[in-house]
Amino acid sequence: MKALKAISHSALAIDIYLWLTHRLWRIDQPYTIYWKVLWQQFGQGYSRKRDFRVKFVKVLFQVNAVYPQANIEEYINQDGVSVGLKLFNSPPPIAPLAG
Repeated sequence: MKALKAISHSALAIDIYLWLTHRLWRIDQPYTIYWKVLWQQFGQGYSRKRDFRVKFVKVLFQVNAVYPQANIEEYINQDGVSVGLKLFNSPPPIAPLAG
């Protein structure tokens, strides 16, 4: 709840946080997700993918502050262009209950 309260000012931040917490601990091997797919999933209201990417990356830094275990990096192609994110297996932000 502390993490959600910290990012509660932004619906996009909450969406990204919940998406990452749901997705990252289930990844077996590195997975690349492209900006076009992220734009389709999270970018309603952005007519240009470039504008969406700038906003998404800014908000992603805020989310990473409350979920520092999230193991993600920007995926840069051989031409030096950002084409998406590379997701890696990460522990969930709240440890599972023992038992």
